[in-house]
Amino acid sequence: MEERHSEHPSAFALLPDMSCNIQTYLRKNEGLHILSYDSKSGKSHEPFDRFLGDLVKATDPLLLAPELVREKRILWLDPNPERNRLAAKYLGKGAVTIAVSLEQALGELRVSERHFDLVISHWGHKSTLPDRTTIATGKDLLTAMRSENITVPLIIFASGLHYKENRKEALALGAYEYTYTFPGLLQEIERMFS
Repeated sequence: MEERHSEHPSAFALLPDMSCNIQTYLRKNEGLHILSYDSKSGKSHEPFDRFLGDLVKATDPLLLAPELVREKRILWLDPNPERNRLAAKYLGKGAVTIAVSLEQALGELRVSERHFDLVISHWGHKSTLPDRTTIATGKDLLTAMRSENITVPLIIFASGLHYKENRKEALALGAYEYTYTFPGLLQEIERMFS
């Protein structure tokens, strides 16, 4: 039991002024890895704040995602791109190409010199607009990409409605992942590119 805890702590705690003996005891016997900081140098919590700041810089997907996609090209299919305008802007103007139709998305993907590293698509539902144009769905795009042997990873970024069923179907069609929150999207981008 002690060996397992000493090699792989099950939890971490950030505490002030912990002696090496107490840290070792807690790691070996409780599986708790202590991250200690010195608070005796005054009332300032500056060492703690600095530690937390470093932790945030190293782990916050909101800070990591733009850096991860700096050299990447992303194609984003959504017939209503205004809904994702802020997310696309956040990822970087040069990185994201918006497509509003299946034909436009496939056209972009077919042009070999416009290599994309990632496709993001809504899931959507098949519907026809008053002008008789059909709104493409993520399912349509996944099916078309598979039939044309286009192997760019695709993340579905959609509503949480019917999440389990839609995710299962999307993954079966070859999607990299299905997520419905912006933090979830950023985590998947981080997982893919880091």
